[in-house]
Parts: sequence; C-alpha cells; structure tokens
Amino acid sequence: MVSYQEQEIERLSLMESSLMDHYGYNYSQLHKNLVREKYYALKAAL
Repeated sequence: MVSYQEQEIERLSLMESSLMDHYGYNYSQLHKNLVREKYYALKAAL
C-alpha cells in the first residue's frame, strides 16, 4: 500500500492516471514496472 500526504493525493492521482492511460497499465502494473525501472537504473549506475 502506498500512503500519501493530504496535499499530494490529487496531484499524484492525476499523474498515476496519466501514466496508466499512456502505458495501458493498471495501478499494480504501473508501480511494479516503475520500481523495476528505477532499480535497474540504480544497478547500472553503480
């Protein structure tokens, strides 16, 4: 579960929706892919 501060909810929700629409992902797929993407970028940089 992802928790957000009150002032982040609307903006991040819009960002998530835009990304899900663009990539054709659901919420779970979006977050798993973003975690993988950042992880592999970190490993490549080390």
